[in-house]
Amino acid sequence: MRKQQNVQTRVNEGYKVEIKKAADTIRNLNIKTQTGSRGYEETNNQILALKAKHEIDKFTFETKILELQQQL
Repeated sequence: MRKQQNVQTRVNEGYKVEIKKAADTIRNLNIKTQTGSRGYEETNNQILALKAKHEIDKFTFETKILELQQQL
């Protein structure tokens, strides 16, 4: 009975080590995923800001062209 208990204890210790490694791996992957998501969101926000600026610049340009054409 004691031998079986010792064997089971060693097996359980092995499982604990494997579970800890798996938990660490998952934790690291979650951190990488969150970092990637933040990077994506920041880049996407920059793209949207540039698009908005482009639209404003385009409108300003077109308005200026119309004003100049009317002066001619």
